[in-house]
Order: sequence, then structure tokens, then C-alpha cells
Amino acid sequence: MTIWVWRKLKAPLTRKALSGALVLPVLAAIGLHLESAMFAHRTRSLLLALRNVDAGQTSKGELLRLIPSLNRVQSVNSKCGPAGEIFHMEHSNLPSSRIGQRLFGAIYESSALYKAAYWLGYRPRRTFVDAKIDHGVVTQWAFILGVAPPENHYPGEVQVGISSPISVMRYSESAIADEQNPYFSARRYFKWPEWSLEVSYSRLAATETKDLAVDLHLNCLWSLRGCDNAAQLLPRADEERIRLRRAARQRVTSDEPCPPFIVPAKVRDANEIVLLKIRSATAKQSEWLPQITGVALEYQILHTLELRDTGFRRIPRDKDWFPSVLTYGDAEGSANPSVRLIAPGATLIAFEGRGAAGSPCNLLPANVDILGRVNEAIALKDWSYW
Repeated sequence: MTIWVWRKLKAPLTRKALSGALVLPVLAAIGLHLESAMFAHRTRSLLLALRNVDAGQTSKGELLRLIPSLNRVQSVNSKCGPAGEIFHMEHSNLPSSRIGQRLFGAIYESSALYKAAYWLGYRPRRTFVDAKIDHGVVTQWAFILGVAPPENHYPGEVQVGISSPISVMRYSESAIADEQNPYFSARRYFKWPEWSLEVSYSRLAATETKDLAVDLHLNCLWSLRGCDNAAQLLPRADEERIRLRRAARQRVTSDEPCPPFIVPAKVRDANEIVLLKIRSATAKQSEWLPQITGVALEYQILHTLELRDTGFRRIPRDKDWFPSVLTYGDAEGSANPSVRLIAPGATLIAFEGRGAAGSPCNLLPANVDILGRVNEAIALKDWSYW
């Protein structure tokens, strides 16, 4: 029996079959890794082209020259208005046919098959680009890249997003960090912080800030290990996120927790901005947090500087209460600097809604400098709703 097997293995046809079984996977792996490297080069070039798109300045024609693969979205449900347009681009190496999708689903459900395909070099990925146009000028753009990680765990995608300008839609945990540099934001989704990173910047951001925001690294895409986390894809942006978070934490515990440079971020994140005068202020213990004391106050609204959403209006109340210690977001455990300003007769600027209510500096003194910065930021309208 052993001699018969040996003879069969030495047969020319058997040797060719064995050689093919060894060579074909190697060739497939080389081809897949090379394809990933080419994709990485094209994607980085695409993002560098988007780097030249300035929201509020770049024309529609210039945008299509920079990104000719964009297509106009034809939709009767578009909320862009009569002078608005949306352009979209989507690339994916996921199977589009029903048979291909079923095969991919079967491979994905099996950890062993998924890891084998991943090691060979098949890295599922998706790329999206969206741009909004108003009266022939780009008002917002967004880039999203999702790549499969080495593990087939839910949600099954490491995702990074880069956009401009900065969106007002976010979680309050990043409130003070986003104020540290009003023209740059880097946020992580709280459910999968290692697998998500959302970076955005203003057209007013410094050149170096814009450069680090789009500095996409895709070496991990064609490496044997693959991409483990979002920070691998945007390392410089994630380093800046960490730096700003630490600096913001130090700021809110310093002698000047609410400097004037945070005003553009306060304006961006507020639904309502009003000028008010304090009538009375008295110490009061919280009714729902017995360990927290604060200041109960009555005030008169002198003027509404900005009101974007009447359904969310919260400022026009006869009474309010400010805790002496912050108990939420990335400033938890810090003294609330707004309490320092509350005194009978004081005139203040109040920010309400979205992230403004979740940060420590939602009351600022209504002096000439602060008021001028508020009005300037309102006029610029440097924000988006993506």
C-alpha cells in the first residue's frame, strides 16, 4: 500500500496537481495584496484631492475637476432646496451578485474561512464621498472609509471619516475637547471606540491641521496582520485628538477655564444663544442629585442672538439651576466655571442646546470681546449637520 501511494505521488500528474495547489494560493495572495496596495494609493490620492476643497469657497466645477468620479444624486426627496445639489461616489470590493453575497456571508460566518481569506489578502472595504452644493459652491463634503478587521466580530468594520466643516451633531463627551481647537474635531463612537474615528475641520483651520486630518495611512491594508483599529489609518489625527483632550481637561481646571478662543465652538454647538441679565442668585441643593449644591437664579432675556431650532428652545424660562460641580461629559468632577459669573446685575451670554449644554462654559461674560466673537461666528456659519 505504501509503495503504491509513493508511486502515485511521484507520478507527473500528481506532482503538477500538488505544485498547483501550492502555487495558486501564493499567486492569489500576491495578486490580492498588490490590488490592496493600488487601492491604498488611489484612495490616498482621492483624499488629498478633497484636501483642496474649501467648504464655502470651492465651486462646483472645481470640485468635479478634482473628483471627476462624483455623480449627481437624482432625488425628489432632496432637502437641499432649489439651488442645492448632492454629489456622491461609492466604491466597494464586496460582491454585488446574490451568489457572491451568499458565498461571502458563509465565509464571514465561519471564523476559520474568514481568517484564511483575510490572510490571503482579501480585505473587504467600502469608500464613500459626498458633497453638498448650494448656489454653485461646495458647502459640505465628507469622506468615509470602512475596512474589515482581522476578526469577524460585529460591527465588522474599522471606519474612519473625514469631513469639512465640523458637524454640530455629536456626543457631549467630546464637548470640551472640541472647544480646545474650534477649527478641528476628532471623535470616537462610544460603542466601538477602537474601530471608529471621525475627523473634521473648518476651512479656517491652520494648514498643518488640515494636513494631519487627511494624512491617511493604509500600509496595514496590505500587511499580513491587517488593520486592527482606526488610529492606524489616521495616526496623526488620533494623536491630536488625545493631545486636545488632555489640554482641554487641564484648561477647565485652570484659572481661566473659558478663554475667548472657544467662542466659535460654542456658537457652532448651540441651538440658541441669548443675552440675559441676572436678577437673583441663591444657593440651592439639587432635588435629583442630593450630594450636589448649585445656584438657583432668575434672569431677564435681553436679546436673542441666534435661534436655529424653535422646537429645541430652552432658554426662555423664569428660573434655572447651575450645579457647582460638573457631573457629565469629559469634564466630570470639575468645578463648574459658569457659577463664578452668576451674580445679581450681571449681563451674560448663554448657550443652549446640543453640545453647548454639555460643556462647562455655557455662560460667558457679555463683554465687548466675547460679544464681537459671537456675532462674527454667527455671521460665518462655519458648521454642518452631517
